[in-house]
Amino acid sequence: MDKPSYNGLPKDSGTPGDTTAIAPVLPSAASPQRSHIDSLQQKLKEEPVTQPVSQPPAMSSASRLFFVRATVSLKKVFDPYETHSKKEQAVKGAYKKLSVAFGLADPTSAASCTSAKKVVHEFFTKADWQLPEEMCEGPVDGSFTCKLDISGDFTFHNQEGASKKQQAEQGAAKEALCRLAGVLEWDPVCMDGNYKGRLQELLMKQGQQIPVYQQVSEHCAATPVPGCQASENSRAGGDVSQPESALDYVPIATQIAQPSELPPHNKMPRIESPELQKLLEVLGLRPPQVNSHVSVEKMFEYTVSVPLAGLLVTAQEASGSKKEAIRKSYLKLGQGLGLCEAEETKATMIVKEHLKQLSYSLPTEEFSETAGKMFFCHLGVACYTLTSAGKGPCEDSAKHEASKKALAQLAHLFDWDLVAKVADGDDAVGRITTLLQGAQQKQPTFLPTSTLHKASAELHFNTFSLESKGRANVSKKSTRNAISARMLGLLGERAELDTSNSYRNMVQEWFDQRGLERPRYEDTQEQFGAKVTFSATLECSPSDWQPSWEEADKRLAEEVQARLKYLVEEGNEKSL
Repeated sequence: MDKPSYNGLPKDSGTPGDTTAIAPVLPSAASPQRSHIDSLQQKLKEEPVTQPVSQPPAMSSASRLFFVRATVSLKKVFDPYETHSKKEQAVKGAYKKLSVAFGLADPTSAASCTSAKKVVHEFFTKADWQLPEEMCEGPVDGSFTCKLDISGDFTFHNQEGASKKQQAEQGAAKEALCRLAGVLEWDPVCMDGNYKGRLQELLMKQGQQIPVYQQVSEHCAATPVPGCQASENSRAGGDVSQPESALDYVPIATQIAQPSELPPHNKMPRIESPELQKLLEVLGLRPPQVNSHVSVEKMFEYTVSVPLAGLLVTAQEASGSKKEAIRKSYLKLGQGLGLCEAEETKATMIVKEHLKQLSYSLPTEEFSETAGKMFFCHLGVACYTLTSAGKGPCEDSAKHEASKKALAQLAHLFDWDLVAKVADGDDAVGRITTLLQGAQQKQPTFLPTSTLHKASAELHFNTFSLESKGRANVSKKSTRNAISARMLGLLGERAELDTSNSYRNMVQEWFDQRGLERPRYEDTQEQFGAKVTFSATLECSPSDWQPSWEEADKRLAEEVQARLKYLVEEGNEKSL
């Protein structure tokens, strides 16, 4: 029996819109194996397989434009991660951050926090949204915090009329993506224009309800609600003499970058760390001597699901017996399901046990015989959903990795070989979509499974001094060496105190390698005392990822605390 061969992938293929079919070249019609395979495939096609419900075509007319309202029900408490010495300042700061997140104010502007609350309230009122609920806490260690509960129904409209209802829905979803991105810390990038799918995906990821779309009249769509750019008051039927209010801030949101231009939120440039701030306050490390900068990275994880139906799996090589043919075909199926590699003798048992655990029907086994008394076993799989997971610093890269893993498994089942291998820079999502389409299988679906966080901190020490009283009958040179060992620990360089090592030289080398001014050593008034003054940046970044920002913040504080213990001389420790 001839081995199946496959057409190569066209140069410009590999995108979801590519409809080039990658079809196998089967044995000729005169071949008995070909007729047998055809009959088996016909049997599998007759198996009941759930088909997606087709949507009726959208009504369109050259004289009619569609406007749609997208309603998003949110359960969200907006946390600015800030602490203030007064409750009023905490409230003002929270509204300032919220106004920036909604696109109502420029984050670099010097606008007062007092006007920010007024802008947010007027904006919410015009949009007929429920006003934020202030949730203040404190004083805790002399500091106050304020969170804003903005839970409720948020409505968005497409800015311009569309000739089709589906296009209007995409426009409304696009506006929701733009407006909510800053509030929910989303990466709203949408590469294929499917804004509805992207919006639903992001909402489901955070446990929110999926949006509801409703067709509205042009008059309703022209009202000043988020995402709706009513250029003139008269268009909405309002009073043109209306005083300046939050309505005047609506166009700001329409001027922000489009989703395809917005930067990914995998790393925030700066964020406040409550846990770290508490630790620095306890130790008395304050500006200008010590300044802190905290950033957070995100690692996204996505799962791709590939629903397979009517699958026929046959080993490429014929066998001398039916038993051997069965083992070879089950090995091929097991490799495609990611269960086994080269254990041919155990493949049958492993695959069957796996399918039973997932409540799938066991494969049917049919045989064909060649003229040379060799056998092929054809395994018929009625249905199976193959899943693969991928991680990445952004959502697109996580989908890419998940698709690469799925392609590696599917290559065994469909004999795709080289066309399933994705080189650096290629579109794995587009490739798997195109290949499945050519194999007459359903399209893959992607779902977010988790988002991991890792916080990092930079502590900038400016002319900071470490001191030691020294020990009786110990020279000042030894005291300076002990201070140098503490400094190495502070900088993240492990150094066990050993009088035979010159830790002062190691410290000087550390500063020389980074082009920094060497520390200045001095004697103190204590008989055996000494101190060292330096300027350097302490970098702390835990290696492990955490399931939330709060957990990442705590883990960062633990890492920093382990480093800052070297600020305190042994024997004079205090609670950190």
